[in-house]
Amino acid sequence: MTLFGKIKKLMVLLPAFIAVSGVAKAFIIEGNEVKAEKSVSLEGVIEKTLKTSPMMKKISYDIEKAGTTLEQVEAMKILPTVNFQVRTGVVPEARGGVLHSQDSQTDLDGLGPFLQTELKLVQPIFTFGRISNGIDAAKKLQESQKVQSEGKVDEFITLAVQAYWSVYTTQSALKVANELKDAYKLLLTKIQEEIDKEDSEIDETYMFEAKSSQYMIEELANNCQSQYTLARNSLYEVSTLAVDDSTVFVDCKIPTCELTLDQMNDFINLAVKADPDMLAIESGLQAMEAKIKYEKSRRMPLVYLGAGAGYGVAPNRDDQKNPFVYDAFNYLNVAAFVGLTWDLNFTQPNIEAKKWNLEKLALEESKKLLESKVSIEAAKAFQDLINLYKVNVDLDKSLQAAKSWVTLSYDNWELSSEDPERLIKALMNYFTIRGKIIEKEYNYNLAIAKLAKMTGNINNYIEWFKNEKIKLD
Repeated sequence: MTLFGKIKKLMVLLPAFIAVSGVAKAFIIEGNEVKAEKSVSLEGVIEKTLKTSPMMKKISYDIEKAGTTLEQVEAMKILPTVNFQVRTGVVPEARGGVLHSQDSQTDLDGLGPFLQTELKLVQPIFTFGRISNGIDAAKKLQESQKVQSEGKVDEFITLAVQAYWSVYTTQSALKVANELKDAYKLLLTKIQEEIDKEDSEIDETYMFEAKSSQYMIEELANNCQSQYTLARNSLYEVSTLAVDDSTVFVDCKIPTCELTLDQMNDFINLAVKADPDMLAIESGLQAMEAKIKYEKSRRMPLVYLGAGAGYGVAPNRDDQKNPFVYDAFNYLNVAAFVGLTWDLNFTQPNIEAKKWNLEKLALEESKKLLESKVSIEAAKAFQDLINLYKVNVDLDKSLQAAKSWVTLSYDNWELSSEDPERLIKALMNYFTIRGKIIEKEYNYNLAIAKLAKMTGNINNYIEWFKNEKIKLD
């Protein structure tokens, strides 16, 4: 391979900045001048996200709203249904009594004001399961909505974690890109030294060939800088935490992975049970069961306590003293009674119960499909984590060997005991491994977050970093 070919390979390193560009481009802010944090931790990012993010506030409102349906149903059990009406207007006068009146029913003269008020109270006594089944259905519906909202919280926290590692990774990539620029400058110096030697086997064309690749180095460094800026902006948008080149990331010691494939089935079972959608389906099935019972209870009678009071007055109409005379405008009525109502049309409740039973059967099948999906995803996440950890361990070993290779190659070149292309190959290998380490560490950190999320407790992520060890309880 020619010298130009080796230099060209050297230019296309550091794939990490490509790996992190997805989340970095999700959030962009412009023109905001904020004070950067001196140090940033994973725990701090999560806490700040939970406190300040509008998404967290929205989710809390959704959870609170989910409880209002239950409050409405429970209120029916304690509080009576109250209805109050007021009517006012004008009415023709009516003088006299039931035996004699100088006015007729069709007279429209002597118009005067009137006022009517009515108060009705209805309190269910025996509902034969209506209210209790309604409360059960509302509780399960609330649980389902709460679980789904908590799942959204975990997803947003995972996004904050991803933004955190995006900044850290792109910062590392930028550092290596700058080191690559320094190595490239050194390479040009050494090529020039070789050209200047009297017995040199290379001429100026080699220098021109090497310099023609400078744009690749600059482009790589510029791309790393751009991705670093975008990653910082994404972290700010998610957590309102600002960082710059002086910020220290305090949680960057990667935890070791002690998981083995023998534990995979246990993790799959844990992931299936903890999955928010699975928990929501479980609550939904229980809510449907309560709804079916509610529809069946509608075929039973409803016993209730009723009470009411009414008052009407029309000054231009004579008050009738006989209690057996009905007067629509001058009256004072008070009553209380026990009543029973029974809808004997059983067809509609039966149809509704059948409909909800079919919904339940369909949801049970959805549960089976979701269980298969989560099991596959959990198995993949588990294996990916183990494989990424092994890759990182092997890359660390390879990096040590690559460092030694570069050192020896440089010493040999200084002593002119080795071909200069040998050093180029060593440098190419060294920076390739550096770039791979950044990329794989980023993927490994996100894989840890994904695994923690699938356990149903995102706080495991913080604990694993604190203990520097990934271990399932």
